[in-house]
Amino acid sequence: MKVLEKFFDGNVYTFEYFKAGDNRGDFGKVWVREDFPGFSMAETFFSRSKKDVIRGFHYIMKPATQKRVVVCLEGRVRDVVVDIRKGSPTYGKFVSINLDSKSNTGVFIGKGFAHGFHSLEESILFYMIDGKYEKAFDKGIRWNDPAIGVDWKVKNPIVSERDSTHPPLEQAENNFRYGEE
Repeated sequence: MKVLEKFFDGNVYTFEYFKAGDNRGDFGKVWVREDFPGFSMAETFFSRSKKDVIRGFHYIMKPATQKRVVVCLEGRVRDVVVDIRKGSPTYGKFVSINLDSKSNTGVFIGKGFAHGFHSLEESILFYMIDGKYEKAFDKGIRWNDPAIGVDWKVKNPIVSERDSTHPPLEQAENNFRYGEE
């Protein structure tokens, strides 16, 4: 694994994973324990999304926080990560990362960040999570919060009722503090 670009003091970064292909298809190795210190996989998930679906912004509050490794197995997405650590100099700022099934790029997302994405075509995202999902701590921020200011560049997004009713960042339940793990 090779780190490509770091964001938010290295708490979020893109990486290149091993991928090889031939006339049969592709083979990839996304996660190796030694490449992700402090990350111990507890669960894996995938999401399949139609073109112009927007999902997010999602996070898991303390004490059930989760670090995530995300790769795109099919299609193309614009992945967006928002710093929600209160007191952070980058609080409310976001980074946008293009992921697709043709490249071998993934994103690591540390604790204290909300995650969302726009499916630019029918896509499958695969998530590796270091903590078990606990519904009571599952929270979100409205995908189109003007204070965050993401221009999703989509006229008619497909958004779930849940994601449409999340509060804006300033009203969202959130116990992350800058400088705390």
